[in-house]
Amino acid sequence: MSKKVVQGALFHRPLEVTSSPSPSAEVIPPPIACRPVDSQINWIQLLFSFKGRINRCTFWNAWGLIILSIFVILGPFVAIGNEILYFSIAIPFCLIWYYAKMAVCVKRLHDINMSAWNLIILHIPLIGIFFWIVIGSAKGNSEPNKFGTPPPKGFTTQ
Repeated sequence: MSKKVVQGALFHRPLEVTSSPSPSAEVIPPPIACRPVDSQINWIQLLFSFKGRINRCTFWNAWGLIILSIFVILGPFVAIGNEILYFSIAIPFCLIWYYAKMAVCVKRLHDINMSAWNLIILHIPLIGIFFWIVIGSAKGNSEPNKFGTPPPKGFTTQ
């Protein structure tokens, strides 16, 4: 058996690989995180497009990104204490974040084969919170529907 060192695909660390002289050696596929995904969407499409479908993992990661960006962008202005500056920055960004949240929710509704009109339910106090949890937790359809093909498993953005 010969040994060689190759660069690891996931963590970029050297891996020791042994090659077997037998041609019938079993080939093990790479982990899911290493496999190329054909139907990935980029961040702009994820946050600002109403077309397509996203899975649960991508939905929660997009929401985490939106909430984190609110704290990162508006946090320093709250710390400064200048209300006029804060509101002049907050109002345009809140409109952008609202649009992004609606785009993410629409794509998630598409994955569970529901129309975007169901977003109206999100605007009902208390009921909207429960509906948001339901659409984020519900398993999507594994077959193509009128909104597109099923998204790949895992977090799939470029």
